[in-house]
Amino acid sequence: MVKNLKTLILMSVLFFGSTCLYGQNPFKDQNASFRTEDGYPLNLEKAEALLDSELFYLVREKDSVGNQVYTFKRYQNKSEKKLADS
Repeated sequence: MVKNLKTLILMSVLFFGSTCLYGQNPFKDQNASFRTEDGYPLNLEKAEALLDSELFYLVREKDSVGNQVYTFKRYQNKSEKKLADS
């Protein structure tokens, strides 16, 4: 019983955590901004192209005003991308 409860709690945390992080479409947020790892700002079209390339992943943060800032991080290698996909 306790083992099943722990499994259920773990699954719930993983599900709701992933929904919060990946459930929103950042491109529909008009106040969101996009940048590269070194801080270079990206327009919406360039950001969508980078994400479509599947060489990058997004890290979501908030700026000092509370708007979402998405930073593109490059996968270090193919095995890191495979791990992230699974």
